[in-house]
Amino acid sequence: MRQRNIQTLKEKGPATGNELPAFVTVDDRIRGLSAFKPTPAGRTVKCVYYLHTEHTAQEVVEAWFEANAEHIDNLSVDAIRKAVHSCGSDFGQALSNSDLKGSRDPDSTWTR
Repeated sequence: MRQRNIQTLKEKGPATGNELPAFVTVDDRIRGLSAFKPTPAGRTVKCVYYLHTEHTAQEVVEAWFEANAEHIDNLSVDAIRKAVHSCGSDFGQALSNSDLKGSRDPDSTWTR
């Protein structure tokens, strides 16, 4: 079954690598699998994989927050915004529209 990762993402939505049934391959990427991995303030975070033709930026950003809650707590809002925006304007807009955006004060720390 060569497209296990693609099928998993179609059924479950954006997911971390641990949630995929196999390593991500070149074939997966050719079939539309993409990675979302902003790195706020140099922190180690989990990558979220998604299908760029099926998942919205909003879904991807929300999955990333869920997967990385313990890694981004107490970071500045500005650091998180910069990291997400560095992945593309669609993701930055999704963060701006999200209920997960935290405080609008860039000097405040991020809390869930």
